[in-house]
Amino acid sequence: MNELRYRLLNSFKEFTLYFFYCQNKKPFTTSEHHNILFNKGHDIVLGKSKNLILNIAPRYGKTEIMVKMFIAWSLARNPKSKFIHLSYSDTLALDNSSAVKDLINSAEYQMLFPYVEIKKDTSAKEKWYTTAGGGVLARSSSGQVTGFGAGNTNFDDEISEFGGAIIIDDPIKPDDANSDTLRERVNNKFDTTLRNRVNSRETPIIIIMQRLHPNDLCGYLLEKEPDEWEHITMPVIKPDGSALWVNKHSLEELNKMRENLGTVFETQYMQNPIPKDGYLLPIQDLRLFLKNRGAELISRLCFIDPAEKNGDFMAVIFMQVELLEGKFNAHIYDLILSNKGFEYLSEIVHERCVETDVQEVIFEKNGVGLATGIKLKSLNEGNYRLTPYHTTENKQAKILNNYEFVSRHYSFPSSYNDNLEHRLFINQLTSYSKGGINKNDDAIDVICSSAKILKIKYKKYFEIK
Repeated sequence: MNELRYRLLNSFKEFTLYFFYCQNKKPFTTSEHHNILFNKGHDIVLGKSKNLILNIAPRYGKTEIMVKMFIAWSLARNPKSKFIHLSYSDTLALDNSSAVKDLINSAEYQMLFPYVEIKKDTSAKEKWYTTAGGGVLARSSSGQVTGFGAGNTNFDDEISEFGGAIIIDDPIKPDDANSDTLRERVNNKFDTTLRNRVNSRETPIIIIMQRLHPNDLCGYLLEKEPDEWEHITMPVIKPDGSALWVNKHSLEELNKMRENLGTVFETQYMQNPIPKDGYLLPIQDLRLFLKNRGAELISRLCFIDPAEKNGDFMAVIFMQVELLEGKFNAHIYDLILSNKGFEYLSEIVHERCVETDVQEVIFEKNGVGLATGIKLKSLNEGNYRLTPYHTTENKQAKILNNYEFVSRHYSFPSSYNDNLEHRLFINQLTSYSKGGINKNDDAIDVICSSAKILKIKYKKYFEIK
C-alpha cells in the first residue's frame, strides 16, 4: 500500500491510469499527446511551468486529465491546495467539480489518501473545501468569482510546495465565438477579474481549449503578452502527416472530417483559427527557407515601419536580396515587432545592421519615423545608407497591390518558431484577414511597403506581371 501510494503521488500518469481504471473498469488508452499532458501537469506541480495554454481538439482527453485528475492528484499531494475551475457554462464546471469530489470520496482514493477529506458542511458542487483548508470553486467563465482565491497563500517568492491553480477549460462555447461582444466579454473578464483571483504571484493559470476564433482568449493573450505564456498546440493531424490519436480518429477519418467540416476542422481540430474571409498571406503560402542556401547576394537591406506614436509597435525586417537558382528572391533573415520605444529599438536595429553588414536602411518618415531616422543617424558611422521615404497611398490599397509579389518573391526563416520575435511577426503577418478588418497590420504593412520599393529598385531582375 505504501509503495503504491508513493508511486501514484510521484507520477501524474500512473495516478490517472490507476484511478481511471478504478472508476471505469477499463484501461485508459493513451497516445503521445496524453504523455505531453501528463508531463505538463508534473511540471506545474514542480514549479517548472507556470502560465500554460494548451490547444487541443474536443474529446481528446484534455478535461479528464488536466481538470478532473489533475485537481484530485494535486489534493492528494497537498490537501491545502485551492483551485478555481472555470468553463463556458456552470453545468460543465459543476459536473467537473462533482467528478473530482466523487473521485476523492471513492473507496480506492480514501484507502490510499485518507487525509484528504471534504468538509461535511460544504457539499455544494460550486464551492467546497477540504478539512485541511484546500478546495475548489467552480463557475462559468462569465460568472462571478469572488470570495475565493486560487493557489498557495504564501506570498514569498520561495514557495516550497504546489498549492493550486486557476484552470480554465473551454472558456467560450463554439456558437458564441463569432460574436465580438461575447468573445470580448470573456477576454475582458479574464483581465479584470480572473487573473486577480490568485493567492500568490506563483499561482499557475492553465487554459485548455480548442481554438475557435483568431481573437478567442488564447489568441488575445498570445498577442497581448506572448512572453508570459507557454503555448502548446496539438493539431489532430501532426506536422509529419500522421494522426494524433489513432484510437480516436484514423488519418482517413480525419481527412474525411476535413473535407466535410472545412474551416471548423481547421479551427477546432487543427488549432488554426481562420476568419470567414480567410487570410491574405496564410502560413502555408509563405516560402520558408534556411538562411544559407548558396544564393548569389545582391544587397542587404533593412526596412523600418516606425510606430505612429510612442507606445505603438515598430515593425522591422532585415532582408538579403539575392538570386536563388537564377531567380530574384528577397530573403527575410531577421524580424522585429515591438513597442519598446523608438530610442531603444533604434539601437537594436543599428546593432543588427552592423552585425549583418546591411548596406541600406529604408525607413518611413511618417509618425515617429523622423525621430527614428535622426537616432539612427547619430549611431551610424558610415556603416549603411539611410534612406527615408514617404507614402500617401492608402494602407489597405498598398497591401492588396503588393501581397502577391510577396508570396512569389519573398522567403522567410524556416526556424521562425524558435525565435519569439520572429514568431510574433510571422503570426501577425499570416493572420491578416482578407476582409481587411484587422486590429494589427504592422507586419504586413512593412512587408508590403518593402515590396513596393523592391519592384522599382530591382525591376531588372524580374518581370512584373
